[in-house]
Amino acid sequence: MHCQIRQIYQLVAISLIAVQFSCGHDPAAPPTTGGNNDCLTTATPHVFGANTAGALATTDCTFFDGSYIDYYSTSLPAGAYVFNQSSTEFDTYLFLFTADRFEIAEVDDESELSTNSEIKALLPAGDFILGANAYPGSTGAYSLTSAASSAGVTNCEDVFVVRGTSTTQDLQTTDCQATSSYADNYWIALRAGQSITVTMSSSAVDSFLELYYRTSRVTFNDNQSSTSSDAQFTYTAPISAFFFISAQSAGGTPATGAYTLTIQ
Repeated sequence: MHCQIRQIYQLVAISLIAVQFSCGHDPAAPPTTGGNNDCLTTATPHVFGANTAGALATTDCTFFDGSYIDYYSTSLPAGAYVFNQSSTEFDTYLFLFTADRFEIAEVDDESELSTNSEIKALLPAGDFILGANAYPGSTGAYSLTSAASSAGVTNCEDVFVVRGTSTTQDLQTTDCQATSSYADNYWIALRAGQSITVTMSSSAVDSFLELYYRTSRVTFNDNQSSTSSDAQFTYTAPISAFFFISAQSAGGTPATGAYTLTIQ
């Protein structure tokens, strides 16, 4: 089965932020010979901002679970983006890959009432590949769209990031509820052995960072140094997996205000 990343939530009466997974899938490279229409060796171009009509068929690429997938390539400047796959014939499943087809985002449904899939991602300039997919056995027509998005992270939404991302955000009362503060959460897929340095800087709040793998906190930082209330950590992933970064305020009381998050 596919794995669906669900909303980050706070366990009642327990000081822990947890994440729901429908199964244990972590990112891995899909078939290297994939493409559209009989598994062409190159992905079909998707013009950014366009509405691309496609169809899953038994002649398409076969994904790791036996489902069918169409690959689309797109080149983007740095920015915030929304990618959407919709269909009236099946429940969609949308992937986002780097140019070498390492998975950096996946989404099943926008909501329990929708069969559409939408990925919001903050990306550096580069080449990316979209994977239009569905559950095993599903075939039929679909539509793939892309658009620029507001970079604002709010309402506890799922947002995907990669290394090379720098974004200015605000902690707000509508954000996720952390133990005793508001939090913005960012999904990031890391390769085994890959290191990241994450920095949260602010003149409005006392920065606090956490990094989670599933329900386990793997690292955190309050003060970058004895003279700075900015937060920073460096982490090397032991496996290829999805992690999430939680950007919060320290001090035990909710605080709101602007901050900058940089991922290197």
